Amino acid sequence: MKNNECIFIHLDYKEKDLYEYYKTLNANLLDDEPAQYIEEQKKELNFNFDGNTIRDLKNFLNEKTGHTALYRPDLVSKVDPNHHSIKYITNQLYNLGLKPGLINFFFQEKNSKVPIHSDYPYRKNSLIMIPIFHLEFVPTSAVTFYENGGSYKVLKPCVINTEPRHGVDNIDGDRLMLHIELPDTPFEKINEIFK
Repeated sequence: MKNNECIFIHLDYKEKDLYEYYKTLNANLLDDEPAQYIEEQKKELNFNFDGNTIRDLKNFLNEKTGHTALYRPDLVSKVDPNHHSIKYITNQLYNLGLKPGLINFFFQEKNSKVPIHSDYPYRKNSLIMIPIFHLEFVPTSAVTFYENGGSYKVLKPCVINTEPRHGVDNIDGDRLMLHIELPDTPFEKINEIFK
């Protein structure tokens, strides 16, 4: 049976370079980031509103449905895809026929929790997660889990399916990852690409 949630992959990357680049960047709350597929979702769900951030969408849906979307404590740092530490990785992806989408560093603070969620309309299809262990960032007991599926400790690069609802528990230390969206690659194709 094929795993339809998470597969671990081999990618070459330089943690020290990524860490040093991350330290030069500003960070924003995930909820304040643009939901890049918002127009697509508006058409799919047949609704309209004026906002464009994840927070705007949550507020709109809270008012419309009466359900409260949970706060996301993640801090996001946008990257320049041409920075040498990023290009070193994306060149490997292009060689596999993969086209990267949104690329960000994600920081999760010790003792925080990522509530169950689906990534769309922030990003879609597949997501490469690269943990960065350097200086203050060491492996943690954090577990990425699926609402109706398995759970995974991300201690090496992996690709996750962003579509099913998932979250993160047991964040017992500050956690830094590089996230690379693969918006044109459904997760079903990932197993074929990374054999």
